[in-house]
Amino acid sequence: MEFYLERTAHTPLIKFDKGKLLIAGRSIPEDITETYDPLFEAVANYAKHPEKHTEVSIMLDYSNSSTNRVLMSLFDYLNMYLFQNNLSVTVNWYYIKDDKEMLDLGTDFKEIVKIPFALIEVDDFPE
Repeated sequence: MEFYLERTAHTPLIKFDKGKLLIAGRSIPEDITETYDPLFEAVANYAKHPEKHTEVSIMLDYSNSSTNRVLMSLFDYLNMYLFQNNLSVTVNWYYIKDDKEMLDLGTDFKEIVKIPFALIEVDDFPE
């Protein structure tokens, strides 16, 4: 496993292994750098010898503005170091049916980022 962070009341589960990144839960960390800097370090190491395809799955029920800035930086990094080097990258943004706020946020990201970005409606997130 390249990176793993256990879910808490304020931080999401983050799993990154073999080209698959999952960020799931609630992301309102007290210290954004403490939460996400280790992930960026893992992604930077991964970018040196990436898989042919990288898949990012976002399943957040809530994220604060600091998290949203971090996610934008992550998407930009993946674009710059993988996608622009002709490697396959996909972001799957899952949102719960009727959660307009997370749908709108995902839609905003989809319009801004330069990598393939799918909006996927689900009834609930898996545990």
